[in-house]
Amino acid sequence: LGRNIVVNEAKWCMVDLVSTLTTWALVVAYVWLASRGGAGTIAIGAVFMVQQYASRTAAVATDMTGRLQGLSRTRADYASARPIFDAPVAEPVRALPADWRRIVVRDIAYRHAGAAPDSPPLGLDELVLRRGERIALVGGSGAGKSTLLRVLAGLYAAPGVVVEVDGRVQPGVHDLAALATLIPQEADVFEGTVRENLDFGTALPDDALAAAMRGSAFDAVLGSLDGGLDFGVAERGSNLSGGQRQRLCLARGALAAAGSSVIFLDEPTGALDPITEARIHHALGETFPSACIVASVHRMSLLAHFDRVALMEAGRLVDIGPLAELRDRQPEFARMLEGSAHEAEPALDE
Repeated sequence: LGRNIVVNEAKWCMVDLVSTLTTWALVVAYVWLASRGGAGTIAIGAVFMVQQYASRTAAVATDMTGRLQGLSRTRADYASARPIFDAPVAEPVRALPADWRRIVVRDIAYRHAGAAPDSPPLGLDELVLRRGERIALVGGSGAGKSTLLRVLAGLYAAPGVVVEVDGRVQPGVHDLAALATLIPQEADVFEGTVRENLDFGTALPDDALAAAMRGSAFDAVLGSLDGGLDFGVAERGSNLSGGQRQRLCLARGALAAAGSSVIFLDEPTGALDPITEARIHHALGETFPSACIVASVHRMSLLAHFDRVALMEAGRLVDIGPLAELRDRQPEFARMLEGSAHEAEPALDE
């Protein structure tokens, strides 16, 4: 930015300098030519006229330079917006049966734009979701858990995905956006009151807000805030701790998920302690008893709250099943469980 300012100022300095030098060069040239004439006299009015003509010519040149700069800026703005114009038009969300019992999502494939050629893309042959079921996604960093949730929620376009609801293929449907709500890991908090951060000005009743805050364990935080729901939250939640921000955003997500039959959780409780995190997962199960909850999980101690566990690695679904069966079938998963148990022992001793 500083370099651009220096270049711009130097450019206009040169334009003004050249314009001034041109004006005075014309005046000097006229005076010199007039003095060499036969009469040897110089008319002051003529000198003034030449100076005015030269000044107007310089003003036109300066104006043209400014217009060219404006044209260049407009061209740069248009070029920066080109990706928006070139982006494909989003398809309207197609309705899915609200009373579904079993959903099968097949041919899930996605690669991030600009990803390295040797980076593994997301690729799952099949994923089965059942009404009221809890599924945990586990795997190392980069396994594809977050990408899978975003593809299923319709945030990432994967046109090859096939969705089958209760045995019937849904033509033209490539995600579960019509049924699902995604609660992300990022805790985006805005300047305003707690109430405004929860309902976004939709004037939800206090009992709905209270239920959402109980489900996210934010009710305990609210009791310590001066003003309760009217407490002023600073920009980006700088006057709240990381865990408090996550609880607030989780309560907002619970409000947004009202009526959704599929809920995706992308580690929205990562900044919380294990006890609070377990309490929240239990509360979410009670709040949405008939919804299918698919959660990306980091702490192995939470897996007891889920019906099935999906083990992912390098964008692939390695295995899926109940916790005990998966532990018996997958030695690597068993080692993950043992490692998490050993890590927890020092904390318990303390």
